[in-house]
Amino acid sequence: MPGSDTIWMVPLQGGDASSLHTGPADSFCFQPGGVGRLLGRHTGDVATAQWKGYRGGCTGELWIDSNGCNSFVCMSGIKGNIGNPIWVHGNRLVFIAEQEGGDAAEVYACDVGTGENMCMLAKPPGDLYARHLAVDASSPGEGLVVFM
Repeated sequence: MPGSDTIWMVPLQGGDASSLHTGPADSFCFQPGGVGRLLGRHTGDVATAQWKGYRGGCTGELWIDSNGCNSFVCMSGIKGNIGNPIWVHGNRLVFIAEQEGGDAAEVYACDVGTGENMCMLAKPPGDLYARHLAVDASSPGEGLVVFM
């Protein structure tokens, strides 16, 4: 499929893939139990050497489409490198970011849309970078955040 930064969709039963027509993106997820969508630009692996401590014009951006109509609005409340964004129950996001000076990448959570109420959920031991974030949020208000 042409376009390595294009988001594609395909039915679970299989079939032809079609573009979501979101423009360039590195990550995408759906609002659990809702119609919202989260799009990430420049949200690749923040632990790769070329991104460590980066603060230039290609830092991560999160775009929210709260009504599922391809009307994305940029979240401006998060600065710095962002990786593996995931929309969890309610109006919270979890992601990996360099927010504490760029010495390591930690796991954070914040409010959808505004980026407010940001808090660090976990800091890997030593100077390690958190990578490969996954979430098990099978029960509202509960669940696990897993990373390497």
